[in-house]
Amino acid sequence: MNIFEDNINLILYVMSLSAYDQVLFEDISVKCYDETFSVFDDLTQNRIFYNTDFVVFFNKVDVFDVKIGAVPFTTCVPSFNTEWAHNRKKIVGYVRTKFETLFKQNTEAMHRKPTKSIFRNTNSPPPQRDVFFHVTCATDTRRMQQVINDVQFGIVRRQLQMAHLA
Repeated sequence: MNIFEDNINLILYVMSLSAYDQVLFEDISVKCYDETFSVFDDLTQNRIFYNTDFVVFFNKVDVFDVKIGAVPFTTCVPSFNTEWAHNRKKIVGYVRTKFETLFKQNTEAMHRKPTKSIFRNTNSPPPQRDVFFHVTCATDTRRMQQVINDVQFGIVRRQLQMAHLA
């Protein structure tokens, strides 16, 4: 028996925005950002989450803002435009685009690949899932309230869909 049911409404995915120049403690040959994208890729490919929304938190923006002034983003991504290597908006846009690309590719691949599963039959409609992004500092209560509102919206929307009311 699978510990997950097929009715998971939402996955909260948190990444440290400020870890762009860091490696994993357990494996110094792996960059934190590479691991972050790899885990997200695995999650969004998992058929258990076929109709599950994702909320991605780009957390520790306060630490990121200080660090990016001194350590350019090209430390993480050498091919990144050097003119933007200290630009928060451009860097967050780059990171968000990577997440969106993985999410879209995996969602489309799920729909194209027929499967016999207790979670989805071969005649099911395309996945009905979205990804939401928030740049956060966990200690910013005002911003975190907006995040909570978005999470609640996602849950209510999913329940309405399941009841065929949306």
